[in-house]
Amino acid sequence: MKANALPTVVLMLRSEDAAIHYEAVGVTENLVHSSPNIKKEVLLAGALQPVIGLLSSYCLESQREAALLLGQFPATDSDCKVHIVQRGAVPPLIEILQCPDSRLREMSAFALGRLAQDTHNQVGIAHSAGILPLIKLLDSKNGSLQHNALYGLADNESMLGSWNKNAGGGKNIG
Repeated sequence: MKANALPTVVLMLRSEDAAIHYEAVGVTENLVHSSPNIKKEVLLAGALQPVIGLLSSYCLESQREAALLLGQFPATDSDCKVHIVQRGAVPPLIEILQCPDSRLREMSAFALGRLAQDTHNQVGIAHSAGILPLIKLLDSKNGSLQHNALYGLADNESMLGSWNKNAGGGKNIG
């Protein structure tokens, strides 16, 4: 990739034009998927915050691609998981879990599952009221959606314990 192309892609991620930011998030996803070294370059170029911003886009396709990308960023880098949460990705990801588009909910649950692999993030997801929406997705008839919701909940005893005490009204879920 040419040295000056990446800053242009990052600027395109910030565009108010849905067609432009949708193309830019797709290019970013392809870059991140192609190589861990390029993923680091993308993050160093400042793509993380604009991608998080796309979670609130009126363009469902951009939201979906942004959620998928946020699940791909931290695949091998635990520090990245923490940075994504610190920069405010959890509240919009949780909000997306309640939208009518099942593919968008699936990508959001996928991203939350990746982020929940860090114990500090588990607490953040629980405190952001993310447990109940993930649990509700388990009732879906969509197997991929159920899988990603379970992935967001699996091995997260601190999340479930927090939900049990605070939001579950004392119900025993485990």
